[in-house]
Amino acid sequence: MESIIVGILLALFILSWAVGAYKRLLLLQRQVRQAFGKLEIPLKQRHEEVPVVVEAARAYLKEERELLEAVIEARNRAQEALALPAASPFSRDAVQRLAAAEGELDLALAGLFTACRSKGHLAVNASLAALVDQIAALNTQIGFLRDAYNDTTRQYNVVRKLIPGILVAVIFAFIPAVPMGMLPVRRN
Repeated sequence: MESIIVGILLALFILSWAVGAYKRLLLLQRQVRQAFGKLEIPLKQRHEEVPVVVEAARAYLKEERELLEAVIEARNRAQEALALPAASPFSRDAVQRLAAAEGELDLALAGLFTACRSKGHLAVNASLAALVDQIAALNTQIGFLRDAYNDTTRQYNVVRKLIPGILVAVIFAFIPAVPMGMLPVRRN
């Protein structure tokens, strides 16, 4: 009789441990989605601001037509790449594509800003300087939110790999979250 009671208590303990792990994984999974949602907002804002900056710079950088077109193309790729991980931030391919596209946009914008600064256009045109500052502020915000998203994915992935999380993850198909590191930009 004693062994039956001990067995039942042990089973209840293991069950409550597994239920706790399941709830913890669900909570962390929701936090990953929320962290991506917070990151998505300034990414979209930056995508909306890029054409405004390019148009403002176009008057001053007439000889840099290729640079301006490269910025717009990078923005378009980043905008397209944002659609898939917005639907599922657990898609490895989608998050990696977004990270690569955003990295290309960062490089293109850096080139544009460097061209504007080197030719002294920011000192002359206050509205262009304000737009550049606005994008720079968005870039800073994106960096902080990307770090928060990566921390959340790291925490989720750690809990997913520990016992009993690993057992619950296998049984209930909790897939790993993908951090959004800046990947090297591929040059064509």
